[in-house]
Amino acid sequence: MYRISNERVLYLRLTSPYEVGETLEEFLDKTEDKIRRSLNLGSRWNFAGPLQPTAENKMPSAADAITAFIHRFKPERVRAMFLNPDRHGNCHHSAFLCGETDKLWTAGAEVATVDARRRCRFQLNRRLSHFRVRFFQLNRGLNRLFSEKS
Repeated sequence: MYRISNERVLYLRLTSPYEVGETLEEFLDKTEDKIRRSLNLGSRWNFAGPLQPTAENKMPSAADAITAFIHRFKPERVRAMFLNPDRHGNCHHSAFLCGETDKLWTAGAEVATVDARRRCRFQLNRRLSHFRVRFFQLNRGLNRLFSEKS
């Protein structure tokens, strides 16, 4: 748990529920328990953690897990990011990614796909930083646009 402002807390989960053998219900229960035990840290929560694009072990696909997360916790905003290829170097077909993106859009999530072909950590971090900078610049621009119209 990391306090990132007076009221905002980040729960950064580093272990994958796929790798530790959790079911979807165990993953959601564990997340809820961690947040409940730390409510004194802040009233607004951010969650970040690794999910796999396809169903494995006892967990469903990332899109299905995120959809269940949305239904259970009803967050004000969800952003999902697919890295392609994945950490094992497997490239996911565009039809698969489009299908998963459609599921997430239907659930109300924002979705991005990151070209992760260059496996050098520095290169990937530069690409993600560029994405974040562009995304937040876009948000500021839209906020100015909407505030001018009000």
